[in-house]
Amino acid sequence: MPIAEMKSDFWDERYRQDRFLFSTQPNAFLLDQVKEPPETGQNRALAVGDGEGRNGVWLAERGWQVTSLDYAAEGIAKTERLAALRGVSLTTVCADASTWAFPEEQFDLIVLFYFHLPREAAIRAHAGCVRALKPGGRLLLEGFRKQQMPLSSGGPKGEDWMYAADEIQSDFGVLEATVDRAVGRVLREGRLHGSAAVYQFAGRKAR
Repeated sequence: MPIAEMKSDFWDERYRQDRFLFSTQPNAFLLDQVKEPPETGQNRALAVGDGEGRNGVWLAERGWQVTSLDYAAEGIAKTERLAALRGVSLTTVCADASTWAFPEEQFDLIVLFYFHLPREAAIRAHAGCVRALKPGGRLLLEGFRKQQMPLSSGGPKGEDWMYAADEIQSDFGVLEATVDRAVGRVLREGRLHGSAAVYQFAGRKAR
């Protein structure tokens, strides 16, 4: 049965408010995993489900050529607003990641933070991400795992939308994992957050 988060107008309504729903600071796992600037000014990054753009804009500030993908038009507008405030440029794409035509081997870095879809749609989006990674490229993911369901710190209200270790392995097992773990942590990335059950994954595509 569809739930509210499946519809772009659900997120359009949330993002329409003037303030930023999840702050303008980047995800903590992104900060931990991307500590150095890109090797060249030509390195490309894709932020999938980028929402209001906090992660994509942060990467652009550090010299990445960023494509920010989200299916909520209001999120795209907030991303462009934040980029202008920070004095950087990026490419925005308003599209559903489960049906978007991911370009083949185009990105040095792909990030998915709290990007949740029902399982069958997630499989398609994740496969697109793997195709879009260049050889040697990295993929970073953090999101709620199924143990998040009884908690009140965020996430879609459907277990099928949450991550599990076997699903991560199925979708991203072709990548060489450097981080692959279920953790509990306190999210401080917006007023809707708190103690949460999350999954973190970092992997590299073979050259």
